[in-house]
Amino acid sequence: RSTLFPYTTLFRSPYSDVRALSEPETPNPKPEIQNEIIMISNYIKIAWRNLFRNRLYSIINIFGLGLGLAVGFVLLYWVNNEYTMNAFHKKADRIYQVSAKLELATETSVWDNIPAPASVYAREHVPDLEAIARLRYGYGVKQAVKVDDKIFIENSFAYTENEFFKIFDFPIINGSAKEPFAPGLTVVISEKIAKKYFGAENPIGKIIRFRDTTVQVSAVMKNFPANSSLQYDLLFSIDLLKAKFRGNGPYKTIDQDWGNYDYATFALLKSGGDHTKAGKIIREGLLKVNEKSTIMDFPFRPLKDIYLYNPDGSKGRLVMVEIFLMVGIFILLIAAINYINLVTARATQRVKEISMRKILGAEKQQLFGQFFCETGLLIFLSVLTAFLLVQIFLPVYRQVTDTNLPVEIFNWQLWKVIFMLVGGIWILSGLYPALLLSSFRPAQSLRGTGVFAKTGIIRQSLVVLQFVVSISLVLGTVFIHRQMSFMQERDLELKTDHVVAIDIWRLKGEDRLEFSRQVQQMAGITGSTNTSFSLFDGINSTTDLKWPGMSKEKEIMIAQFQVDKSFLKFFDVQLLEGRNLDNVSANSNNWLLNETAVKKMGLKDPVGKTITFHENQGTIIGVVKDFHFQSMHKEIMPAIIEYSPEADATLYASVQPQQAKKLLAAAEEVWKKYDPIMPMEYQYLNDVVAAQYDRETKASRLFDRSEEHTSELQSPI
Repeated sequence: RSTLFPYTTLFRSPYSDVRALSEPETPNPKPEIQNEIIMISNYIKIAWRNLFRNRLYSIINIFGLGLGLAVGFVLLYWVNNEYTMNAFHKKADRIYQVSAKLELATETSVWDNIPAPASVYAREHVPDLEAIARLRYGYGVKQAVKVDDKIFIENSFAYTENEFFKIFDFPIINGSAKEPFAPGLTVVISEKIAKKYFGAENPIGKIIRFRDTTVQVSAVMKNFPANSSLQYDLLFSIDLLKAKFRGNGPYKTIDQDWGNYDYATFALLKSGGDHTKAGKIIREGLLKVNEKSTIMDFPFRPLKDIYLYNPDGSKGRLVMVEIFLMVGIFILLIAAINYINLVTARATQRVKEISMRKILGAEKQQLFGQFFCETGLLIFLSVLTAFLLVQIFLPVYRQVTDTNLPVEIFNWQLWKVIFMLVGGIWILSGLYPALLLSSFRPAQSLRGTGVFAKTGIIRQSLVVLQFVVSISLVLGTVFIHRQMSFMQERDLELKTDHVVAIDIWRLKGEDRLEFSRQVQQMAGITGSTNTSFSLFDGINSTTDLKWPGMSKEKEIMIAQFQVDKSFLKFFDVQLLEGRNLDNVSANSNNWLLNETAVKKMGLKDPVGKTITFHENQGTIIGVVKDFHFQSMHKEIMPAIIEYSPEADATLYASVQPQQAKKLLAAAEEVWKKYDPIMPMEYQYLNDVVAAQYDRETKASRLFDRSEEHTSELQSPI
């Protein structure tokens, strides 16, 4: 009982154990729990009154924290999704993708895909193997699917085999779960496709037409979840590829073809299985067929690394994830500092309140609980504000980053992020203010030596930290913008302006070159060229090149281009020495090399030298200046160029800007003569180049928006 206030026993204080004299003592089996409940309810009531008494202050705090929580939630939820990609598979810790490691004297490469026979050999010779499956991607190429009289255009398809469903948890909901692919040419479709094609009918046994082949539906699988890096709606039996295979040199079937590295292969190892030993065994199978192979290993990459890392182990998508994580933490840190500064700035206004509670008998831990609970209530209101802001931010975020972020209310990953975020911000924002206010001593404060006398330095330090974080975001923005400018403004040594790339390989045989000729004759087309490849979109390469004086140590990986005679002129590729392809005939074995190839081969005066390419002996007739045909993230690699009248994969046409729409519409009409079902696919070459820097573009946009939010969160103190 306080000697200064003798009547304090007439009422109950949440900060004192003093009971009213007139209050009868009643036995209570759990008095401590009851007291705690009463005390916490009083904390909440007092906190609520304080928020209403200081409305402007409360609104600033709630909106500031709400904004920080909303931005932080969106970013950290996406980061969590990225880190947990593919983690839903029950056997994820035993699933690997088999890669191929190529070692040359000057470089080492790791390829995603391996030959089809590698899995056949592994099934027979790797004792630690539980299951292995090949997957041939469709690479997003659009194909027509005919169901009765209806035609659907699809690009989400691949080819695989039954063991695929033994490795991954993609449930079969209709059909045989043990053997989803029935014997013959069959397809497993998703729920979405089943409803799209057949409505309420049972799809099992139904016939569809795909790539001029009749295929039977043998099973229906659940739609692939959003947190799967594999996303397909139609999985065709690998038997379809086997039926269409026409041989590759000495290899007569897919299961014998060690020459093509075009199958993503996934392996499920037994518990405790040695993946290093498994890779060596597969290489032994390759050496039995090709003892001179430069493939040195078949490394097994864990499923958890496939999505975030490149095949060689370097950071791939992980770079973007780490940037998002850093920005999210920075924004939450700024929001927390902003709240702490506002609370500590108002600390002196609560001197009377704290003094009175101390005099009434409030202990330090009780005051700490009161102020910590007050922060909790404010954060709860901030969370409600954040949920409203998230509805605004999500569409903007998806537009800025071109990333789909699914928000499912019953997803435990969502609530994990929410609880971690709210708990973290509560501790970060509430701990110091609660300790500061609960440590207040009235007598010392009057002498100017109390805790409030030290808050000025602490608040100044927090403001400095806040600005350091903000400046870091600004510098990050500047750095990324400069990097983007460098890549966009650097000369590719290749003409890309007003150039349209049309995928003519989709047409049949002679229709490709006939379509090209008709487009080339259109008024407004100022030039064109045909190639066997697509610039900046995957290049064929080989080590099958020999030259005089070559040693085993000098073996190189070289890109191979088949082009028509107008290639150099059309793209303004500079001929440094020798002659171009104007007077070269088909199959004459006359080649052009780029500067890098000449340097890597160690040739002096290369023009006229004899080389052997794919077992064909011929002559170097010229050297061209290096030009970029891949992303600037990569060094220019050696390249060999040859004339081929059968270069019919891509048509590049230069269009007059003011007539572009009209010309493309006319080209589409010509296309329909040869393929009335599939639409003409084309891209501007500048857009193809820009897509190579998609990661930097997203990061640049993200930093721009983060800088805007940071300025909004800056403390006014």
